[in-house]
Amino acid sequence: MKPIAIFYEHADWFKPLFAELDARDIPYVKIDAASHAFPLDQEESPYSLSNFVADAKNVIGFDPFAKLVDYLAWKAKENS
Repeated sequence: MKPIAIFYEHADWFKPLFAELDARDIPYVKIDAASHAFPLDQEESPYSLSNFVADAKNVIGFDPFAKLVDYLAWKAKENS
């Protein structure tokens, strides 16, 4: 299975997601938004899928990470 790309903007906001992925032994790669550039000539992604989630607890009012990990794991298997 290709790893899931986790595109993040602030590492502290993503600690619950990283912890949930680690607990489930789901392969992922942390991609820091501040230092990442998308290669324009890349034809195939090395990742099964990617995300973009801000400070969800403060933005939408609840912590969705467990359900997000369920969904990401399902989509990663579907795209492998």
